Amino acid sequence: FQTAQKAARVLISDAQRDLINVPGALDARKMLVSEGLRYLEALSKDAAGNIELRRDLAFAYTQVSQVQWSMNNPHLGDAAGAAVSMAKSVELWRQLFREVPSEPHCRGLVSALLALGGLYEQSGKKDEQMSLAKEGVAAAERFAQAAPSDVGALQQWGNARFALALALRVSDHAGRIQA
Repeated sequence: FQTAQKAARVLISDAQRDLINVPGALDARKMLVSEGLRYLEALSKDAAGNIELRRDLAFAYTQVSQVQWSMNNPHLGDAAGAAVSMAKSVELWRQLFREVPSEPHCRGLVSALLALGGLYEQSGKKDEQMSLAKEGVAAAERFAQAAPSDVGALQQWGNARFALALALRVSDHAGRIQA
């Protein structure tokens, strides 16, 4: 697994970083993402019961999503693909947080939920964005209540509530939502 995980990481992250400013490399970057996704799918088939592998896959799907579409970095212009990749990351983080409700899993889940919500906002899926923000608040709140002196948990809760506030701002539900 480690060799396959390393290959996926090289295809997704390292090569993308090296090619980002190379003129004419867009097709190569798209091919690397496509191949990286194939590796991730193959690895996913063997991930049941392997927490470390699923955590690595969740991080990798997040990286792929950010290469496909990002508001802050050069990207491939594939917002729909980014949403699919991030949704896979969200599902993996959900599983991990249910099984092992730790601060890193909470942080991964909330970050992925909010990133997917941002992608949904970009595509006008405001109800989905709202639902993800509410789920993020609930997950972060659960962990913050279990660890009230954990600054990281409290930060996640604050980040999730801020994302919910942003979702409320752009939605037509502002008068009907309680958080």
